[in-house]
Amino acid sequence: MIKRFTNKQFHYENINELSTHVQSYLLYYNYQKKIIKLKYITPYDKIIEYYDLDSSKFNFNPTLNPMKLNK
Repeated sequence: MIKRFTNKQFHYENINELSTHVQSYLLYYNYQKKIIKLKYITPYDKIIEYYDLDSSKFNFNPTLNPMKLNK
């Protein structure tokens, strides 16, 4: 019962720390988390799979773009 109502809280000194934390979470979610609807592969891997099937639908090669935080 106690664990159900427990929340993880983060405290940030400035807005840049918050921004970095949110961006790193999104980076993890988009590139590492395996999604059930995608049959347990990551969204990034699904994009690569579609690129390998038909590259004419893409404007650029997604494998050439490094994964990083945007600033």
